[in-house]
Amino acid sequence: IVQHLPVHMLTTSSSRFPREATDSITITSCYYDNPDNLESYHSRVRRQEGAVAIRFRSYENGHGVFVERKTHHEKYDDSLKEKFELSFGDVYDFVRGTYKLEEFVKQLEQEEQTEDYIRTACSLFAEIQNYIGEKGFKPALRTMYNRSAFYSSDDSSVKIAIDTNIQMIKENLQLGDDGRWCKPELEITEDDIHEFPYAVMEVKLSSGRPVPEWVNKLVNGPLVRIALNYSKFIHGCATLLPDLVEQNPSWISEFIKQEKDKKKQNLLELEDIGSSDEELQFSRDNPDIWIDRRHEDDYDNDDPLIGRSPGLRSKSAEDVQRVLESRERPK
Repeated sequence: IVQHLPVHMLTTSSSRFPREATDSITITSCYYDNPDNLESYHSRVRRQEGAVAIRFRSYENGHGVFVERKTHHEKYDDSLKEKFELSFGDVYDFVRGTYKLEEFVKQLEQEEQTEDYIRTACSLFAEIQNYIGEKGFKPALRTMYNRSAFYSSDDSSVKIAIDTNIQMIKENLQLGDDGRWCKPELEITEDDIHEFPYAVMEVKLSSGRPVPEWVNKLVNGPLVRIALNYSKFIHGCATLLPDLVEQNPSWISEFIKQEKDKKKQNLLELEDIGSSDEELQFSRDNPDIWIDRRHEDDYDNDDPLIGRSPGLRSKSAEDVQRVLESRERPK
């Protein structure tokens, strides 16, 4: 990849370590769903028109949490992504419905956001908060991974993202009174974690432009396996919440078979570990990268490695109109 696209470099910082350049960033997403029937999961795996996924996404060294709604549209064979940002301390009250729209408006005004942004963000705020309450959504699954991005600022025809060290974590499927909107790290057990044994590569192409030959060679090479419409959320639920799953994604049965074969092979290797000096290698039939090919218009625009969304889109609501009309206009 780096023969054709530069890797996007970032700068990390923390209280313990000095600032240094890095080629990846940790992304954490907590998905909410109905704990009784996994309504969001099933509508997404069946690719129903209007299927909604709600997630709370944060980035390494980030200062807030992106509240995101993904709505599937069959016409575009993809999801419309809409999002706004909250501080970490406001997420729990937002989910419980105690963080009111009026407070959110004041926060946006303090940030000196534009009127258009305030109006659209408030609409999305109200719709997602009401949706979580009406559907009885609770924290269901968390994903964590390191993302590296490859693209040129001079040519946006091809952008590639690779997610590595992917973990899927089972949440509590309930919301307590402790102020926590996802499971504390100290409460996560080994049984809660699925270590995804592949990297996920996403190739994003501009519409109306020919696919470069090197991209064709890359995605059809021996290390890559096509997995159209792959979803970490769907995969994690199917793996970690099998008792609640009525329908599995198309790829999961073969994946489970591969995992069983790997476990058997690992046992044989452990038994013979002291008697063989043969180096283990990836085989052509067992590639270690899954990819999902999409168009440039489908980028996950809240990703700081790819770029910002040009704006939020949402329907207006009566309560939003009431709050916006009653508030004092900024001078």
